[in-house]
Amino acid sequence: MSDGPLPDWRIEKAAISSKNRGYDVYFAGLKPKSNYKRNIFLHVFNLNWNPKARYRLPYQWYILRKHMKKIIDEVKPDIIHAHNIFSAKMAKEIDKYRCCLR
Repeated sequence: MSDGPLPDWRIEKAAISSKNRGYDVYFAGLKPKSNYKRNIFLHVFNLNWNPKARYRLPYQWYILRKHMKKIIDEVKPDIIHAHNIFSAKMAKEIDKYRCCLR
């Protein structure tokens, strides 16, 4: 999970490492840039991070959190790799998953 878009070499490097170990990897974050064509992730979910959600304004935070929970419920991950503090904070609020912050 990230509050940024793809491509991001740090996220992709972590995903490739997990994929090489046999894990299914997903991405949830801002919509990838139009020129992004890499086939690393099993599925890419779009999360509409915006400044209001990052500042935890109640309505925007609630909407984004609800969308993230729907993604987590669909994927049912063993571990969530949160690539920044915003997505880590939200993931910890949603459920009791182990969360790795880089």
